[in-house]
Amino acid sequence: MDNPTTDSDPADSGAASQVPFAAAFANLASAALIVDARQPDYPLVFVNTAFTTTTGYAEHEVVGRSCQILTHPEATPALSEPIQIAIDRRQPYKCTLTYSSKNGTLIRNRLTASPVYDVHGQVTHVVCLCEDITAEHEELEALKQRTRHLDHMISSVPGMMFRLLRRPAGVIEYVYVSEACHPLFGVLPEQFLNHGIRLRDLVHPDDLPSFNERWALSRDASAPADWRGRCVLPTGEVKYVQALAFPEPE
Repeated sequence: MDNPTTDSDPADSGAASQVPFAAAFANLASAALIVDARQPDYPLVFVNTAFTTTTGYAEHEVVGRSCQILTHPEATPALSEPIQIAIDRRQPYKCTLTYSSKNGTLIRNRLTASPVYDVHGQVTHVVCLCEDITAEHEELEALKQRTRHLDHMISSVPGMMFRLLRRPAGVIEYVYVSEACHPLFGVLPEQFLNHGIRLRDLVHPDDLPSFNERWALSRDASAPADWRGRCVLPTGEVKYVQALAFPEPE
């Protein structure tokens, strides 16, 4: 992999020792890096311990070099892209980004690139905070692959079929929703998959306590749930439905 360099001397404007605010990111659990926004190719001027642990690069191997050192042919977008967007918009920019470790392993991250200004209002640096979501992404892709294998069987089953994943923070993420949700509820699968709607959002307010109770018992006991009640469609139509849940062991 070609690792572009910059003509700037790390001992000059780019050295971490001359970036006073860098110390605030030194002990973060998440990987952090700071680039010089005034130099071509945005050379790195600071990386924290979490960054070196995650990527395998020692500090002296990356500081003073272009941020493109992390770019890999299969890594998209290039790290320079969110940095440039943050500079152009003059505000923090968040995205999912894949970059390369020293040994070529691809690391998937939730990245936040935040511009830093001088007293004249000029962007001098960009701070990038990276949350490693490689394992989370691989888990989600594995779930999606398994659900694709079930598609041909599910299409012949009456009623809506769905699979959801409960994140550690309690966030519910739908990873599969069958096409039958549209004739049943008047809602497209994408509205579930893109976090726009949840099944409980359709439950009639008077039946919501029993719905929550059954689902909580199923979750806590890792046991099947069987709920029957009313759902209110976006059109206002009320339907009586039966919902079954079968928790999978972790």
